[in-house]
Amino acid sequence: MGHIFEADGLARITGQLLALLVLEESPLSGSRIAEILQVSRASVSTNVRLLESLGIVEKRSKPRERQAFYAVRKDAYANYIRQTALRQIGNAERIAASARAMESGPAQARVLTLVHFYRSIADHLSAAADHLAENGPGPC
Repeated sequence: MGHIFEADGLARITGQLLALLVLEESPLSGSRIAEILQVSRASVSTNVRLLESLGIVEKRSKPRERQAFYAVRKDAYANYIRQTALRQIGNAERIAASARAMESGPAQARVLTLVHFYRSIADHLSAAADHLAENGPGPC
């Protein structure tokens, strides 16, 4: 998974951390993750925050434990797709604002085609997220 995330423009460690949490049955502490992956605690913290912001990983607590533990959210895949859809909507809106500032003509038409492209991606991703939320990812 590290290579997959790296190909998508994220750090390899982000994918490795996610793979570890997918394989583990119970939540892991940041220090345990750092130990297993042989990376710094700071790197774990940075990448856990990224995975949390993407809606993939959640922080959990354990009774009588002061440190945080991390696990993959039950709705991780739908959340990730939904976050991606929201980014595409943002892209469409920023490009649409640029198009509104342009003179009407062929260049503006091409830019508006790009707006349609991003909105279409967002619509399809939202539908996929809804499907995953209702049905789960299903067996491999």
